[in-house]
Amino acid sequence: YDQAAKILEIPLESGKSVAVICEGDPFFYGSFMYLFERLATRFKIEIVPGVSSPMACAAVLKTPLVSRNEILTILPGPLDEKELEQRLLDTDSAAIMKVGRHLPKIRRVLRHLRLEHCAQYVEHATMHNQQIIPIENLEAQKVPYFSMILVQKNSGSSSNVVK
Repeated sequence: YDQAAKILEIPLESGKSVAVICEGDPFFYGSFMYLFERLATRFKIEIVPGVSSPMACAAVLKTPLVSRNEILTILPGPLDEKELEQRLLDTDSAAIMKVGRHLPKIRRVLRHLRLEHCAQYVEHATMHNQQIIPIENLEAQKVPYFSMILVQKNSGSSSNVVK
C-alpha cells in the first residue's frame, strides 16, 4: 500500500484528480482504507459508497438479511473456531466473509451448531460466474477467498439449532 500511495501521490501533487475503483464499498473490509490512511492528511478525498458484499449476496439470494429487531453479525472467516461459534450463537443472521481456506472450519462450526440448513454459500455474487449453493450441498473443500456464507436462523427449520 505504501508503493501504491506513492504512485497516486504523483498526479495528486500536480493537482490532478485520481479515481480508485473498488469492488464493493471502499470502507467495508476494502483495501482502499489503507490508501486512505496514507493519503487523507495531505489530499482531499471523496468517498463514493458502494454496495457491500453482504447486501449483494442477499440480493442475489432474493432474501432479506434481517428484519424487524433481528441482529446481523458480519464475521471474518479467519476467526478461530470457538469465537466463530460464539458469535453465531449470539446473532440472528450472519455474513461470514473471507471464506477461502477456512471453509472446513466454518462447516464444522455450522454442523456443530446445527445451522447447515440455514446457510447459503455465495461465490462471485452479481458476476457472470456467480454460484449459489446451499452449504449442505457444497462439495468443494476449497473455495475463493472472496466467497461468503450467509446464515439466517429465521430461514428453514430452526428447531434443531443449538442454543
